[in-house]
Amino acid sequence: MKILRHSIIELEEVSYIYPNGTTALRGISLKIYEKERVAILGPNGAGKSTLLMIMDGILSPTEGKVYFSGREIDVKDDDFMYEMRRRVGLVFQDPDVALFSSTVWDDVIFGPLHMGLPKEEVRRRGEWALKILEIEHLKDRPPFQLSEGEKKRAEIAAVLSIDPEVLLLDEPFMNIDVSTQQKIITLLNEMSRNGKTLITATHDVDIVPLIADRVIVLN
Repeated sequence: MKILRHSIIELEEVSYIYPNGTTALRGISLKIYEKERVAILGPNGAGKSTLLMIMDGILSPTEGKVYFSGREIDVKDDDFMYEMRRRVGLVFQDPDVALFSSTVWDDVIFGPLHMGLPKEEVRRRGEWALKILEIEHLKDRPPFQLSEGEKKRAEIAAVLSIDPEVLLLDEPFMNIDVSTQQKIITLLNEMSRNGKTLITATHDVDIVPLIADRVIVLN
C-alpha cells in the first residue's frame, strides 16, 4: 500500500539577495514532508542559515514562493504568521541572538507567555523544557554567564517550550562539547519518534546519519 505524505514546507524557485547585493540563494525548489528528519548540508556561505530563516518566515524571498502547510507565507498576514509561530521553532546558530532576558527561566517561558497561555501551563511548559534539556540548575542564571553548551541547551529549551510541530536547527552542534552533542542528538531522535518534523543545517557530515533520513545539499 502506498503511503501518502503531505508537505509541511515547500519552496518554489526561491532566490534571496541581501541588501548589500550578496546572493545567498538562487532558484531553490524543495519540499519538506511531515515528520521527516532532513539535514541541509553545505560549506560556510552556502546559504543554509538564510534558507532556514526563509522557512521560518523571518526573511521573505527576493523571488519565488514559500508555502507552509499548503498556504503561501505572507508576513503581512498577522493571523497566519501568529499561527505559524506556534507551529515552527527556529534554533539560531548563535544562541546569543535568542537569549535576551535577565534569566534563563525568563527566556524559556517567553514564547508560551506571548502565546497567551494560562500561567499554570506556561509554568508547566517551562519546567518541562528545562528538565528535558537537563538545565533546571541554570533556571535563575543570566544567559551571559553560561558556557556555549549551556547557552545552546537553554536556547533549545526556549524553542521547545512552544511545542512546535516543525523544528529548524542552524548548526546546533557547533562549539559544544561531545557530551552536549550526544544529549541533543538523543533529544532530536526522541522528538522525531513523537512525530515532529526536524530540519537541521550543518556542515558536520559525520553527525548526519544520526539525525537525518534525507539530505539536501547547497552548493
